[in-house]
Amino acid sequence: MKINLFGEKNISIIIEDKKSLVAYSNQTNDYSCSHPEINGYHVPVEFDETITQKFLSYGYAGDGHGLDKCFYDDAPETMKQLCEYVWGNYIFELDENKLHKNTESWVFLVAEKNKSVRDCGIIQGFPDKINAVLTWPNSG
Repeated sequence: MKINLFGEKNISIIIEDKKSLVAYSNQTNDYSCSHPEINGYHVPVEFDETITQKFLSYGYAGDGHGLDKCFYDDAPETMKQLCEYVWGNYIFELDENKLHKNTESWVFLVAEKNKSVRDCGIIQGFPDKINAVLTWPNSG
C-alpha cells in the first residue's frame, strides 16, 4: 500500500520501518517531480508559524545540489522545535550520511531516544535509534 502526501498541507515526519506494509511518498524537487518513498509510520508535526512559513519557502537549489542553503541555516531551530514537539523523547538531527540525498520536501533524519526523559511523548515504543524523513508541501 502507498499513501501519497503531495496533497497534504502539513509538515510530517515518516519514521522508517522497512517491515511496514505502508509506504509514504511525496512530490519533491520542485518541478522535477521526484516521488521518493519510505515505508513506516506517518506523524504530523506542528511547528510555530515562522518555521512553517519558512518550510513553504524552501526550494530546490536547481544546481544539482538538492535543497537550498536556507534550510540548513534554519536547521538547528527546526530540529529544536521538532524535539520539543515530540516532548523530548527523541533527539532528532539531520542524517549527516544522507545530506546529499536531501531535497525540497524530503530531508533525512536520525533520532536517538532521550533516556533522561520519561517515555510519555508523542512517539513511543520505537527502537532507541530511528531513521526518519521530514517532509512538507512542495512548492512546485
